[in-house]
Amino acid sequence: MADGGSERADGRIVKMEVDYSATVDQRLPECAKLAKVV
Repeated sequence: MADGGSERADGRIVKMEVDYSATVDQRLPECAKLAKVV
């Protein structure tokens, strides 16, 4: 079974294009700071 919304009623799978680059650019420095603390 496919995840919700990724499969059509006729059974074909639909590719979901999501750009996470902005989130990654924001989170990487935060994670790097946390890694240095530990």
